Amino acid sequence: MSILPASLQPPMLSSWMQKMVIKTSGFIKGLKEELKNKRIPFTELKGENITPESLKAAMNHSMDNVFIPTSGTNVALIKLLPQLIVTSRDNPDYRMQLFGYPEWQTYTNDHLASFYELDTYFYASFYTNNLFPEAVQFSSAYRKWYSKDMLNSFPKYGMLGFDTGYFFLKGLSQYGNKLEDKLDKVAVTPIQTGFKFERVNNWGGFINRKVFFVHFTKDFELIKLDFE
Repeated sequence: MSILPASLQPPMLSSWMQKMVIKTSGFIKGLKEELKNKRIPFTELKGENITPESLKAAMNHSMDNVFIPTSGTNVALIKLLPQLIVTSRDNPDYRMQLFGYPEWQTYTNDHLASFYELDTYFYASFYTNNLFPEAVQFSSAYRKWYSKDMLNSFPKYGMLGFDTGYFFLKGLSQYGNKLEDKLDKVAVTPIQTGFKFERVNNWGGFINRKVFFVHFTKDFELIKLDFE
């Protein structure tokens, strides 16, 4: 495992993330290239070199310091979070944030307190929280119609089916057989999965490049950020 402390703000990542097929290795490679192109300083720390002392040495006191693991696994988080927590508590005058990956939503219950303390972000093409009002309403309606709860999976396929169906049915009702040329005009508020289709080329189909950021704030708020 390695980590990239970089002096930047998480929202700056959104524009180029939407232009790539996001896998962990591709994300890190693209991030490094973007940081170099924009001349944003970053430091890469690996393995046993990730200590509170090395983390502090890599930080910039006058800027936001975003820590980005190069692995999205729970094992990597278990190793990294204690080091970051100690660093944060020992250096309260430094601005620290943690940035990570879609699979982190499956580990949230294990690391919730740490996510809040470290002002954590992660990106995902889908996300919902069981406490969001729209999720509560949908889950209640699902239970009423099918007499059972949705399978607790990532994504929740009941919500995925609803979001997908609603997007295309609304598009067809508005634009009919012109929908292919109007996909960017269909406006819906998804429960879990959003849509931002871009054509691959003049002869190919479309790719959904929608990205959300999920933010666990130091004020114990959970915010789903929608970037266009």
